[in-house]
Amino acid sequence: MISIENSIVTIDAMGCQKDIAIQIRRQKADYILTLKDNHPTLAWLAKKVMKAAEDKTFEGTPYLRQIEKVKDHGRQETRRYTLLSCTPSVLRRAQWPGLQSIGMVEVKRTVNYETTKSVRFFVTSLTYRQMAEFMRGCVTTGILRLTSIGRSTSALPMIITAVELAMHRKISPSSNVSLSIC
Repeated sequence: MISIENSIVTIDAMGCQKDIAIQIRRQKADYILTLKDNHPTLAWLAKKVMKAAEDKTFEGTPYLRQIEKVKDHGRQETRRYTLLSCTPSVLRRAQWPGLQSIGMVEVKRTVNYETTKSVRFFVTSLTYRQMAEFMRGCVTTGILRLTSIGRSTSALPMIITAVELAMHRKISPSSNVSLSIC
């Protein structure tokens, strides 16, 4: 098994599973899991909670928001990250292991004068005060990614198969998962 202690594990929607979140927390790591309609009730709750907080301009709701602008490879992106602390009632309704915050990333991308917009939601064991870690974890999507916390290491990219990841039994054994430790 790969040691993930003091890391942040970021997985796309196929890895947004309670047993994976439990295993990550057991191994003393944090997670950022992409939330899509594979969990319709949790996705609905995340959207509802975020909308309700925005509607009241986050009054009484601990949150952080940051905007990042990126110009690269002929495209311009504006990313607005929001990390919202879960209230006790949200935690009861979500029933998600280790959940601390709900994250949202809104992306406005312009390529060749054509603009597209997207919104992604996340469940995370990070607190809302860990915005920098959330932003780093959300940059890469569609893969499994480990990011070290509190210690600096050189980038060490690896490609491993899902069979080698005992904690990720729900990923098909024939699929490859990209893993990078930053």
